[in-house]
Amino acid sequence: MIDIFEKLERLKGDLKRNQEKRAELDEKIKEIERKITEEEKASVHELMRSANLSPEELARLISFSKSNTPMSKPLTNIVRAEDEDEE
Repeated sequence: MIDIFEKLERLKGDLKRNQEKRAELDEKIKEIERKITEEEKASVHELMRSANLSPEELARLISFSKSNTPMSKPLTNIVRAEDEDEE
């Protein structure tokens, strides 16, 4: 009878330890996901800066790319053509 209770207590202890490990891993996952999001945002920002695009120009570029073949025109031509159309 004592063996049954010992086994039950051991299993409860295993469960508790594994729940604690899972909570730690969940926190690590959240932190890694946050870092990924930050890096994605930084990458987009750096791409905008290297292409010398404003947020509005980037929005137009994305809009344009949804209905046109990518890279059919140089990036600067696309943005400039959109600017001329608006004037």
